[in-house]
Amino acid sequence: MIYEHKGYVMEKKYTPKKKYLGDPKDFAELDETIQQAIADNDELRFEYEKESINLFIAGLTFKLRSEAGLTQKQLAKKIGVPQPFISRLENPESKKISSIDSLARVATAFNKRVMIKIV
Repeated sequence: MIYEHKGYVMEKKYTPKKKYLGDPKDFAELDETIQQAIADNDELRFEYEKESINLFIAGLTFKLRSEAGLTQKQLAKKIGVPQPFISRLENPESKKISSIDSLARVATAFNKRVMIKIV
């Protein structure tokens, strides 16, 4: 599962510790409330988008790596980076700046493509 909502609390191993088990329409209502709150605040909207992207990349990297049965060290070797890089990439709380380069490396390791859509 890709962790796109903050209804998930991550442990150090970055496995879900607690899930929000409410009605999926609650997410739509929450998203609508957030969108209204950030609509007129460029700085807040920027921070929200940045954190959403980091959370998405963290969840996607963890999902792909776990499904492939790889350790962080194995994935790091496969894409030519140190293991702590993968750890930071998978940690949604890490104060990193995820880049297209990082995402492209992970996608390539799993024979995937990156597609970006701005809506």
